[in-house]
Amino acid sequence: MEALFGELKRCFRFKQDDQAALRALHQVVAPEIPAVAEAVHNYALEQEGARAVLGDTAAQTLQVKAQLLDWMNQMLSGPWDGDYFERRCRIGRMAFRINLPEHCIVGAMVFVEQQLARIINRHFAERTDERDRRTDAVRKILGIELSILLQAYREVLTTQELRTERLSTIGQLVSAIGHELRNPFAIIESSLFVVRSHAAGDERILKHLHRIGEQLNISTSIVAALLDLVSDRPLARSPQKLEGLLHEVLATLVVPPGVQVKIEGVAGLPELQADGMRLRQALRNVLENALYAAGPNGVVAVQAQERQGTIVLTVADSGPGVAAEIQKRLFEPLISNKQGGTGLGLPLAKRFIERHGGSITYAPDEKGTRFILKLPVAESAQADG
Repeated sequence: MEALFGELKRCFRFKQDDQAALRALHQVVAPEIPAVAEAVHNYALEQEGARAVLGDTAAQTLQVKAQLLDWMNQMLSGPWDGDYFERRCRIGRMAFRINLPEHCIVGAMVFVEQQLARIINRHFAERTDERDRRTDAVRKILGIELSILLQAYREVLTTQELRTERLSTIGQLVSAIGHELRNPFAIIESSLFVVRSHAAGDERILKHLHRIGEQLNISTSIVAALLDLVSDRPLARSPQKLEGLLHEVLATLVVPPGVQVKIEGVAGLPELQADGMRLRQALRNVLENALYAAGPNGVVAVQAQERQGTIVLTVADSGPGVAAEIQKRLFEPLISNKQGGTGLGLPLAKRFIERHGGSITYAPDEKGTRFILKLPVAESAQADG
């Protein structure tokens, strides 16, 4: 990818003179950059699809403005090296992950160019040569910025499309195999019942039959989970209270000795229009994962709140966190951070939550693991897709 950066510099004829012009410009306009960052943020919130992604709470606004300020200062002051390029790639990849539309990225770049051109014209109205050099340098660096961001954005998109196509093929295969296995499993289960009745009193044989039964239950559960993962059966929606669903799920889970479960903010939340069985399964998978990860004497914290027609549920644990090499693949089938895990719990939770029009994301924490679930309330629930 760094070869691309060099090619972009050549393509836009971004040379040492342009870098010097940008640094000189930065010294002049630095006091005005916070106002430009605020104007860019306000512009972005007006674009279709951007407000839902960027958010408009006080904390979110401060964070986005700080990021814009940092981005603009780096763009004008450099250095324009490999680290600069990699930071821009990360921004492009992040824009894709948060579903920021491409037209918002392009529009923001055009808006920044207009804002900087206005400032340059005001400061260098009498010095046309300096004005033109700085305007040209800004145009070049913004062209490079936009090219990097869109390239990184589209690379992630292409990778996602290939992965979706691969998972679709796997899904068809899993569905066919799963249905073929159900009959043999049913025969094995009924045969076990018959053999147990004839082996009464023989502890050695009964012990082996019990182990066979346990493994059969595990295999049946895996097949059922895989079929749920690829199923498009309509959701059986009805009004559901998150508080009730959580308590029902926790009543079925085994909480390890010494682990504390803290629940806040779930009382009084509006109803969800949800398939109770599938949503309970999604919550169970996430909470079971947190309880396992918390470790001895750990804490699992569950917090909920409503934000603009969406219930935001955070499930955090105080465990060691997720290995870096697994973080990006947490929601892929058969990828597990748990010893003896099937790697289907989180993918299945993601599948069920997304079918409800919601989302689940992994958010790295200073200590432990944090998952953020978002679900639309009854009034804004979308028709099942």
